[in-house]
Amino acid sequence: MMNAWPPGSSRIKLAALVFLIAVLAIQPPSSRAQTGAQAAAVAALIDYPTFYVDRTIVVRGHLRDTNGRLSFEDDDGHRVTAAWRPQERPDTTVDAAGVLWDLGRMKQDDPRLAGYDVTSIVRMGAQEWPRPWDLFVFAVTRFAPAEASPGTTIRSLVLEGARAAGRQATVVGQFRGRNLFGDLPRAPGVNRWEFVVRAADAAIWVTGMQPRGKDFDFDPDKRVDSNRWLEVTGLVRENRGLTWIEATKLSLSQPGTMPPADAAPQPKPIAPFPPPEVLFSVPAQGETDVSPTVAVRIQMSRAVDRSSLVRHIRAGYLGPAAGQITWIASEVDLEERNDAPGGAIAVLRITFAQPLERWRSVRIQSLDGIKATDGQLLKPWQLTFTVGGR
Repeated sequence: MMNAWPPGSSRIKLAALVFLIAVLAIQPPSSRAQTGAQAAAVAALIDYPTFYVDRTIVVRGHLRDTNGRLSFEDDDGHRVTAAWRPQERPDTTVDAAGVLWDLGRMKQDDPRLAGYDVTSIVRMGAQEWPRPWDLFVFAVTRFAPAEASPGTTIRSLVLEGARAAGRQATVVGQFRGRNLFGDLPRAPGVNRWEFVVRAADAAIWVTGMQPRGKDFDFDPDKRVDSNRWLEVTGLVRENRGLTWIEATKLSLSQPGTMPPADAAPQPKPIAPFPPPEVLFSVPAQGETDVSPTVAVRIQMSRAVDRSSLVRHIRAGYLGPAAGQITWIASEVDLEERNDAPGGAIAVLRITFAQPLERWRSVRIQSLDGIKATDGQLLKPWQLTFTVGGR
């Protein structure tokens, strides 16, 4: 039988299939369906809403009704707008499960809104429907009384958030590298050695110690050891919704040694976020008539390791000969925002020691070594613009 495909088409089809698999593999966790709830602190939903949006989550707190508008609040006053489906409204601290919505990305007739009173959240007569990223709502589907876990677990530390800070704790968790599976929105960024451990529905950062000890030496930038388990002892820290353990002792462990609350089957590993890249800049690529006192802003797709910026970004004037650059003094500041899909993004702000010379072409470029908080390297980039005569 004659082949209906032209010569060489099988290689084309195979290449297309490989490309499709690669594209699916690099989708961030926030774009995938979740199979189970993830424990989080209320403060984390506030500081990293776009990381948790559309995820099934469990948080600890109590329901508050203010003039008919509901919110879910923890004991430290962190509060997120809530939509409540269960008929009963508890007046005590509970562990509530639900989904975090970006209400502005939903239509008013979205079937997911059925059973929820959103008129108390958005009063249609006086306010337009919110825009994307304007209003995040925790839609509660069920709840249970908050009970202390038997012993200390990763889940209990995450749910307690700031309340757990300052406590000495020992937990058992599966090694997840430097957030290689996208379990958490960002790294604490407090020291060089940072990695994630996870048990059941909760994950936590571990800092201060290299994952190395008797009979183990794990590479936090590779997945090869992600089937291994560690017992971690240290001091619990918390800041801006992130909880971590400042480790003083590490040892190998087994999942069977965990307390019962953390003995649930592990979720399937999910692909990491794609490597960071530059989204856009101000001024734009090739822009002319730029002010000599410009402060260049470069928006990146993901949060970056602040320490990796040192000596890895430089600026200079282009010379008349090809490749000739005269480097000039500049300073790089890092800003972080949490209003982009997938969690925090980084905005680099580059300023110059002196006003730029008029009519000169300026190039800003990155060197190898800038990386995201999970260790993935920034794709190479450069920006060229021309200073005007103003």
